[in-house]
Amino acid sequence: MKKLKTDIDGGMPIVLDDIRFMYESLSDTVKGLVSPFNDVLNPNDLVILSGLEIEVGPIAGLVFKPGIVAFQNEIFEVSGCDFEAYPLEPYFVIEKNYDSEGLKVFKLTGGHDTYEIRTMKIIFRDTPPSEPHFKFSMDCYIWTRIHTKLQSYMTAETNVNHQVIPSVGTYDVYGRIDFSGTIHLCGRHYGEDLSDNTTLFTLPYEFRPEREQTLILPLATSVKAVCVKIATSGVVTFKGWANGVGSDYSFVMSFDGITYQQNV
Repeated sequence: MKKLKTDIDGGMPIVLDDIRFMYESLSDTVKGLVSPFNDVLNPNDLVILSGLEIEVGPIAGLVFKPGIVAFQNEIFEVSGCDFEAYPLEPYFVIEKNYDSEGLKVFKLTGGHDTYEIRTMKIIFRDTPPSEPHFKFSMDCYIWTRIHTKLQSYMTAETNVNHQVIPSVGTYDVYGRIDFSGTIHLCGRHYGEDLSDNTTLFTLPYEFRPEREQTLILPLATSVKAVCVKIATSGVVTFKGWANGVGSDYSFVMSFDGITYQQNV
């Protein structure tokens, strides 16, 4: 980063170029702080750092709450506003004002406003505005960016168990591993034999749990639920009925939403 050294005694002269150098240093710092959340392919990307939630207004309709955004290596305050109806769409635009205390008389070129106050506002248009702008979307929020980034570290969906049951159908259980080593399962398994301690299938090595898991799984063909154990060896075993024995012994169990820590 750029840094103006101020630890040298002896009457250091300060000129406008020095102030410009400090401003560029601040801009570079902001750029670095928001870079993990920016679209690296778009230098004019905008990130909502806080606020700007969309809520129901005090009388009717929707409103934007005030907030803070990062845009083109600067941090801006954004005023709240009413959310106008489609087909008008929200755009962020920079608004410039000047503090009268910053009116300076230059030796060669006369008076100039030097205290520029830069904020941002939201305007609604049916076509993009002519001034520099950024169109609002839910992807602007920093928490959405973080979620998207973390999702990018999740492994591709892997088929961990495949069944073809003649005259019945095909059933699959899938697994993914996220950035924290948490395993996510989904899909269906057909229980051909739901007698106690029956082995249903064995998970691949990378999908085996850190600790033995006991799960209550709903059945797709019944109001019943079953108890299933996943051992650290990856063996998935039917342990019993969670709410009474079913009327027959062939049921489709759901693994949707099952999560546990990977055995590493």
